[in-house]
Amino acid sequence: MLVILFFVGSLILILFGWGIFWLLVQLGVIVSEARKPTYIDNSDYTLDQGREVGQEESRN
Repeated sequence: MLVILFFVGSLILILFGWGIFWLLVQLGVIVSEARKPTYIDNSDYTLDQGREVGQEESRN
């Protein structure tokens, strides 16, 4: 009886420790993802890429 109680108690402690470890890992992943910028624009834009839109252009 004492062996079964010791085994069950050890199992509960191991599962509790594993649960806390898993919770800390999940929180670490969430915080890591939350700290990333939402969008990183690495493109190089110049004024030559666009065109002027003004009143002189006729609408179709």
